[in-house]
Amino acid sequence: MLPVAVLLPAAGYVGVQQTRAGSESLQVRGDRSHRGMQQRSVAPRNAEPVEKTPGIGRACSEARGYAYYSLGASFEGLKLTTSGRQCEPPPPKVRAADGTLVYMSPSRQNTVAFIYGTCQPPPGTDGGCAPPLSISSYPACEQPRSLYKRYRGGGTPVPFQQTRVRGIPAAMFDDGPRGGGSRLEMYAGDARVVIAGNDVGMVKRAADRMVAPSSSPGGATSARTELPTPIPGAAEYDAKQNPKC
Repeated sequence: MLPVAVLLPAAGYVGVQQTRAGSESLQVRGDRSHRGMQQRSVAPRNAEPVEKTPGIGRACSEARGYAYYSLGASFEGLKLTTSGRQCEPPPPKVRAADGTLVYMSPSRQNTVAFIYGTCQPPPGTDGGCAPPLSISSYPACEQPRSLYKRYRGGGTPVPFQQTRVRGIPAAMFDDGPRGGGSRLEMYAGDARVVIAGNDVGMVKRAADRMVAPSSSPGGATSARTELPTPIPGAAEYDAKQNPKC
């Protein structure tokens, strides 16, 4: 089984890849923190420091209270191959022009991920490939939808279609990991949930079936039921700052 890398682009989207090189694969269950998942992150495209962001400065041991979701041991013939939590230390601080301490990066790696199925990178390369299906959860206060607008660095806005899934705001993107496939982002309570896959129909069906396990903060949820209303500021594209954690 190939190891997993979770990539953090400038706009706050985290995609999952399986790689030939890197750390050992995860054999993890629950909300425990492990070091098996390979970490990569990139600085925001703009060089501007980030305003004070509630929660992003917390240690990983203090930032694990958000809900997370999975599809159980398998989904539509795809077995759960990797799962686990990854959390990076808070990003470094710099001083703004007025002397205020602010963060250099708009977000950090802080996720619980469940990977279904496997893929094979192209022969003769050390690159990665997107697994058939993945579901990742992040604290919405660290990765609200407005990061796409606030930190795109003057580039073209990432296109998405606003929708609703199980009673909550959601956004469907057509680029997916490494520019191929689809991904659906949902803002459920205190969590930002991202389902990415090669088939848009499977991604939508996964959203209908995903559940929070009993070990998730807030307790278990059932498939096909309405999800919790997002915390204020999590799903608003035009929000000026992150919601409070």
